[in-house]
Amino acid sequence: MSRFFSLLLVGLVFTAITSCGDDDDTFVFSEDVLVDTWNVDDLSGDGSVTATVLGQPESSTVEVVTDNSTATITFTSSPNEFTSAGSITVTSTETSSGTMDSTTETSPAFGSGTWRVVNATTLEVTDQGETTVFTVDPSSSSNSLVLVNEIDESIDLFGTTIRTVLTTTTRLTR
Repeated sequence: MSRFFSLLLVGLVFTAITSCGDDDDTFVFSEDVLVDTWNVDDLSGDGSVTATVLGQPESSTVEVVTDNSTATITFTSSPNEFTSAGSITVTSTETSSGTMDSTTETSPAFGSGTWRVVNATTLEVTDQGETTVFTVDPSSSSNSLVLVNEIDESIDLFGTTIRTVLTTTTRLTR
């Protein structure tokens, strides 16, 4: 029995030693990673829109998917600016009270402006004075960035407050 225990102990020590390696290929988001031209491979999102209309609560779900994208985004440094080219076709589907309504739109890419890496998980972009904050998804790599944006906005329109809650995901590849 002690021989079996000794072999087991040797096996455990070997496993512990060989499994304790450096994770040199761990992705870390930084300015150096971002500066380049990226293809916009996918833009998707889902969420909800709620409002009270004439005293009645109304709500709908929203889903956004990319049908076609020729869009690229180029991030430069010194100064930290971005420009986009191409176009993107997006289908937006809204479901309310069991009724589904889809709209497909092709529009120019994302505009241009400035950018800032806040930390290893956060990117801010500013376009026409409006800043959008993206979280860099942990599934990102040096050749594939997954950027997530959480939108929670309310607007008052003729005495009705309309609240939109939407999570979008943008996948960029080199």
